[in-house]
Amino acid sequence: NDQFAMYDQRTPGIRGLVLNFGYAETENISRYIRPDWHQNGYMVVCGSQSEAKVHFWDIRYSGVQRGPCFSFLTQGSQASRILRTLFIPNQDSLVTMSATRTMTWTDYSVQHNSRIHSFGAS
Repeated sequence: NDQFAMYDQRTPGIRGLVLNFGYAETENISRYIRPDWHQNGYMVVCGSQSEAKVHFWDIRYSGVQRGPCFSFLTQGSQASRILRTLFIPNQDSLVTMSATRTMTWTDYSVQHNSRIHSFGAS
């Protein structure tokens, strides 16, 4: 369930592990699925292995290990795993690419210095 791990490279070995987080999947996550880290430094996004869903984490808050802050289904015509999610730099947009070669753009707004629990549609 913990697909992601953050390490403090200043601390050697396993003691450098500072945070594990992820989401529940029924099978091992594909090596082709890639997360993205927002330029704000605290928002992480990743597609789902088993459905056309995108998961978000806000790593500033405790409890991030329990699962995503929120998730949403993409607007593609077929249910398919989301292989790549990408925040567009300097814009409030996210692009997803699925296994069926569908790209979806999502415009969003996030209130500054608030816990991320949903996107406001733009």
